[in-house]
Amino acid sequence: MRITNLQVNHLTQPIGIDGNHLHIRWTLEGGISQSAYEVTITDCGGKPLASSGRKQSNGMEHIFAQAIPPKTKAQIIVTVWDENGVASEPAELTVITGIAKNDWKAKWINPEPKHDGTTRQRASYLRTVFTISAEQREAALAQGAYLYATCHGLMNLFLNGQEISDHCLMPGTQQYDKRLMVETIPVASFLQEGENVLIVSLGDGWYRGSMAFDQAKNVYGTDVALLAQLEVSGEIVCITDDHWRATQEGPIGYNDFMDGEEYDATKEALPGMHDVRVVDYGYDNLIPVDTVPVVEHERFQAKWIDVPNHEKVLDFGQNIVGYVYLDFMGQAGKKMTLTHGEALDGEGNFTTKNFQNPRKAVKQEVHYTCKDGRNTYHPTKTYMGFRYVKVEADFEIAPEAFTAVAIYSDIRTTAQFTCGNEDVNQLFHNALWSMKGNFVDVPTDCPTREKSGYSGDAQAYIHTAMYLMDCYSVYAKWIREQAAGQFADGVIPQVAPKPTPAGQKATLGGKIETDGGIGWSDSFEIVPYRLQQRYGDVELIRENYDALKKWTAHEIARAKKTRLVNRVSLPAKYRNYMIDTG
Repeated sequence: MRITNLQVNHLTQPIGIDGNHLHIRWTLEGGISQSAYEVTITDCGGKPLASSGRKQSNGMEHIFAQAIPPKTKAQIIVTVWDENGVASEPAELTVITGIAKNDWKAKWINPEPKHDGTTRQRASYLRTVFTISAEQREAALAQGAYLYATCHGLMNLFLNGQEISDHCLMPGTQQYDKRLMVETIPVASFLQEGENVLIVSLGDGWYRGSMAFDQAKNVYGTDVALLAQLEVSGEIVCITDDHWRATQEGPIGYNDFMDGEEYDATKEALPGMHDVRVVDYGYDNLIPVDTVPVVEHERFQAKWIDVPNHEKVLDFGQNIVGYVYLDFMGQAGKKMTLTHGEALDGEGNFTTKNFQNPRKAVKQEVHYTCKDGRNTYHPTKTYMGFRYVKVEADFEIAPEAFTAVAIYSDIRTTAQFTCGNEDVNQLFHNALWSMKGNFVDVPTDCPTREKSGYSGDAQAYIHTAMYLMDCYSVYAKWIREQAAGQFADGVIPQVAPKPTPAGQKATLGGKIETDGGIGWSDSFEIVPYRLQQRYGDVELIRENYDALKKWTAHEIARAKKTRLVNRVSLPAKYRNYMIDTG
């Protein structure tokens, strides 16, 4: 009997998670049935932290209420016994827990000069220098070194010239007033004895960039800000404070999920550095990692295609969600614009009309300015839905310079299908790629016009989604955003995280017309129920019990008011959840 698919809280790479309430699950191959199991947790030195003992059970899961302290690297070891009492080979999984709120010494810093918040800002670059001794370098390699970081906006982090994480769009989208995820990034291999340089780029992202159909901006604030703390073997060696410097004259200019990104490679030396401002945003809304990251996946090469209007159009052969890598030899000052589209029009020309918002255009553009020599680049503060890219450049460039990269949440594909009918095979292929393109941190409605977690789309698709991919972690994170955005009267927002309605000031109040709507906000009950049915895990329902009860009471009261139900007869879905509404 062999243990497979060992997970902690539905994660196969649990880094930065909460060490309390660990839900450990596994599947098996070989044998007939499991007769017993044992789960133990040890620290890196082999010291026991927790143990289930040997349990006579065929259940392939175990929950530890309290197990691993914060900022700890630990090993989870699972052994099972088959129907004959023969033990399996132990299966192991490394867990790294995140930082506790009371362990923060870093301060929030704002890199921007004060502005009125009504005009878009260029991306910011923040820089600091710190020193590592030979002993600290050895300790980092032996015992670990971690950068704990989060931000308002989107961040990319570089230590001594190397990007230290392959995660895209960090730290993701959240109901930022209630939930802001802290990344835990191993950095031992990037540290060097002596002087070390840490650089962070910050862009608008979901925090203050365009959100949802109305492209609301500044939903959660008008600032970008950074919080970061680097520790070697538990010793703090670098924090965000007033010693950092910043500039808005770096290569990334204006950036937005709907509009795209500007990049000027001649500004990579980061001119115009100035002081940062320390701000007090506190730590109350900080949360550990509770989902999978968005990462790069499949890559596609381009070819030029002939179109009737003779524009230069690249075809990558697959509709994806992501961005284009550039790699070519260039001349300083030369310019190129890439416009991303999903389809050709009826005449065979490039178009973006199929996904346009009638209220405000969706551009999906990259504006690139070359430097001398080799140019390598890909967007980091936006993503696009596309198969075709229109290229406008004042220089000649070959299709080999372009590589399309799909990005989506790091979830495992669990379905395969082929038959003798190629049309049916293509239908399955399209369904799978539709899911990949719409699972970017949360289940989204589309990857072009809105890029937001609309509840109707998410709940309608969940049954199919659970067949296609192991998507529990993405849906669970999204339900937590719905719970965090719940209004005081129990109403669940239609979109999670919730955007501010168009025309309102940048506040966290105000419902839109469809908040609490039947067929949309019912996702708050339907999705946890479907997840529980498929995965056999009731923890998400337990976690959000009070919010579910509050929403259910609101729906019952509304139904009574509109004479849809009476005191005795309730809709079947309420009985299914067995929630006591009093």
